Amino acid sequence: MSTQNFPVAALLGVYDGHLAGPFTDVHELIQHLVGEPVWTHQLPVIMRTGKMQAELLRQYPVLAKMPCPDLEGKEPEERERLSYLWALDAAEVIGAARVPVEGGMVGAQIADVDRDKLLEGKKVIGVVL
Repeated sequence: MSTQNFPVAALLGVYDGHLAGPFTDVHELIQHLVGEPVWTHQLPVIMRTGKMQAELLRQYPVLAKMPCPDLEGKEPEERERLSYLWALDAAEVIGAARVPVEGGMVGAQIADVDRDKLLEGKKVIGVVL
């Protein structure tokens, strides 16, 4: 387990699922929490487990009191502005723009969920190159 500093916006992105900053920061935080590389195609499975969110909430309980603003139906520029303000407010409440996060607490077992459930009820098209 190691500790690394991350932008508060990345914590919000992982905890709530809405980007409040660069995707690269969110992806790096996810890999840090899991403790190993995570490919982008693994993200939907990993995010649905709720384990990373629970771990962030354990480390920063105040996240539960910072819901994402209503972004539904907003233009992209307005969504970006509201997300930026959300991250600024959260950083002010937490008291820092970057915060230490303990890594490797979630473990790679979250990537080993039943992949068949992802495809349940979906049409699958095989592609041969």
